[in-house]
Amino acid sequence: GALFPKNEAEVASFVQKAMAQATEEFNAILAIPDQQRTFDNTMRALDTSQEKFGQVDAAITLMNMVHPEKTMRDVCQEASAQLSKFSVDLYFDQRLYFAFKKYR
Repeated sequence: GALFPKNEAEVASFVQKAMAQATEEFNAILAIPDQQRTFDNTMRALDTSQEKFGQVDAAITLMNMVHPEKTMRDVCQEASAQLSKFSVDLYFDQRLYFAFKKYR
């Protein structure tokens, strides 16, 4: 797909897809039984998930700063705030901490 959203509808689509994918990946990490945790399926999986999420966040943040249309900048600013809140809520979930703690 496109790296940058081209209009307001694409911004909403980027946000929805990024949050859905991050949630799915987060839940997959949590679903791993403790005795089956490895670096790859826990630590690397989270790192990869955060990297993909961060790419969407960075693209929307950039559009917020440089897009020539104020309406698009405003939509991107709201989307960026939404992504920021979502990522804090997801990645600072206490269950993730305990999953990491079980990884050896």
